[in-house]
Amino acid sequence: MGIVFQDPASSLNPRRCVGDSIAEPLFLHSDLRGPALRQRVGELLEAVQLLPGMRDRYPYEMSQRLVAAAPVADPIRQRRRREAWRQLVNTT
Repeated sequence: MGIVFQDPASSLNPRRCVGDSIAEPLFLHSDLRGPALRQRVGELLEAVQLLPGMRDRYPYEMSQRLVAAAPVADPIRQRRRREAWRQLVNTT
């Protein structure tokens, strides 16, 4: 396991608002649509201690903490994170 450094300038599309960037993997990999998708994006923003209203901001308007929100939205990455965390906890 290693550290993966992420730069919001290169990992997020500067022309898309934060909410759209977070919603995209949910839209593609789940059956969430409309109000349910918008609510889930808000929940994910709250999970990384960002206000749900920040979904309409652009990456350059936010701090480095935004980078944590995008991977959280991806169900595949969520599963990998849980598995990696379990392995780490079980080995220590």
